[in-house]
Amino acid sequence: MHLITNVYCPLCGVILLPDPYSDDDPASLQSHVRPWYAEVRGLYLTNATAGYITTTGLGIVRCRNILYAPLDSDQSYVDVEVEFLEEWRLFGSSGSRWCFGFHNSCWKLLLLRLAHGPDRAFQSEEAISESIFYQLYCTPCVHASIFQFGHEYEGAAQTHKSFGLPKAVDLGSHFYADPCAIPFLKELETAASEFRKMRGSSLGKERDGAHPAAATTSGIDCRSEEGTIALGSFGPNGNCDLVSSPDAMTKQIHEIPKRPKCYIFDGLSLELNFEIFSYLSFVELLNVRLVCRDLALLAAVDMLPRSYWRSRFLLGQEADFLFPDATDTQDWSLLFFGTKASLTTRTPSMVNRKRIRHLLEPIAALVGLEAVLRNGPYGFAVEPAENQGRYYQPIDCESAGNPPRPIEVASFFSGQLASVGVDSPLDEGCRVLYHRMQPFVFPLQQHRQRIGISTIQFGTQIFISGINLFPSGERSTDGHRVGYQNPAFEKWIEIPNTFHVKALGVAFCSQGLTGIKFIYTESNSSGWVGDSNGPGISNGALSIPEGSNLHYLLACLDRYKIISLGVGKVTNNLETPKSPPSACYGFIPGRVSFMDAISPRARGVEN
Repeated sequence: MHLITNVYCPLCGVILLPDPYSDDDPASLQSHVRPWYAEVRGLYLTNATAGYITTTGLGIVRCRNILYAPLDSDQSYVDVEVEFLEEWRLFGSSGSRWCFGFHNSCWKLLLLRLAHGPDRAFQSEEAISESIFYQLYCTPCVHASIFQFGHEYEGAAQTHKSFGLPKAVDLGSHFYADPCAIPFLKELETAASEFRKMRGSSLGKERDGAHPAAATTSGIDCRSEEGTIALGSFGPNGNCDLVSSPDAMTKQIHEIPKRPKCYIFDGLSLELNFEIFSYLSFVELLNVRLVCRDLALLAAVDMLPRSYWRSRFLLGQEADFLFPDATDTQDWSLLFFGTKASLTTRTPSMVNRKRIRHLLEPIAALVGLEAVLRNGPYGFAVEPAENQGRYYQPIDCESAGNPPRPIEVASFFSGQLASVGVDSPLDEGCRVLYHRMQPFVFPLQQHRQRIGISTIQFGTQIFISGINLFPSGERSTDGHRVGYQNPAFEKWIEIPNTFHVKALGVAFCSQGLTGIKFIYTESNSSGWVGDSNGPGISNGALSIPEGSNLHYLLACLDRYKIISLGVGKVTNNLETPKSPPSACYGFIPGRVSFMDAISPRARGVEN
């Protein structure tokens, strides 16, 4: 008996709730607006030959894992009668169509994050859709229900239940609060302004006649969140200073006694000081004020320019989940403190929005690499020889300049390779999409011996994505690389001229290569690049065969990373192996369907 699974959003980890009105009169279904966690979009592959990926319109889930939605992404289930909605099976193929589902609110939040990124100008709708689709295609989804990104969805995993009736929706939990139904920006500003006035009215008597640097707020603990929200700030003695007007603070700065320039900040202009402060969170800025009286005055809350408060909402800062328009003319300080107040009072929609924003960052970062990844990995294309587990056959040998002879695998190591077809969901392990090779040729003595290792973050874990073998110069050609190059995260291993590489140390988890090192002659070795130890990580060694000058590094890859690695050599013999390759400590892959069945880009991509 086939069990129907509950499905959960890969972006936030909350259930894609089956339509709560499915038992109502069909004629009245369009009159109901569903809760946000029951409004679902699908990202689907429309044509296996062309590989075109796009989003559905706004739909609903029925029978737990069937999405009903309009084809037009601009339409909604309230615009089209139910019987005319298209049907997709979520997290798998239905006929010739793949489809992954997620909440419409989570998708809008992801698009907001991408629109505020540094490379937003290079991200077309097609590139975004393609990247998200393949991120999900290469991520294990247990029971076609829950995606495994290596985290607990910041607590939402407690709501997961693959089979049976799903856990009841808890309307008091922030997990079920719409991350897009947050207070308006003006409401946040007003809340902060009213709070400030309320506190200020009780402090007016203390303010009169008191030196701004010495007066303290009454009844507010500066070390508490309330003290921070009340716009209190730390003075040199550890007390909270009253918040003075900008004019008063400017006057204080000019009244600082003149003394020799002995502090690092003294030699900088006011503008440059404020620029440095913009890299600090507000809590860090409060700590800076404890250093000395000068910094306490310089970094006083009302001395900080508008640009500092606006920077709180830029990517990487503490309020970057709000995504306001940075060109708006508004009181950025009030907006910031209103945001802080909302989080402190645990406004459900704001808390959930911040949670989901953090979960989206690794996904958005991979979208930013789409221009590098979409053309496939570097290296010469090969494929496993038919019924020959230890041989690989080069593809397009003449155009690639490679010998037509097969490559015999001498040593091999991998994570858990899942032998699944292109139309099957990935339940565990990793999916092989590409097979690539690159000659492992030692450089001549006059050339510098160095190997570049590129890494990439996938979910919460760092993987090895590509290897650059002995480039001839600082700006080497692409022909030395195998896998994906990520220049921003590429580390170089310098090999002493007196040594040669005799083996590779590798560390794999079930989803790919997590660490690599190079073992030299005389038992010396480089340090590890990446993680070599940890839960679920196994170590092995790939020996370089002796007695031959030409070896090949063989790599199996998914869309983002190396998932198996081997060393081979050219052979004239193609026979059924009687024993597995030597020095093989991992799994040996069987015949796996190629990416060619989904996208023609994968067929014979040579770089």
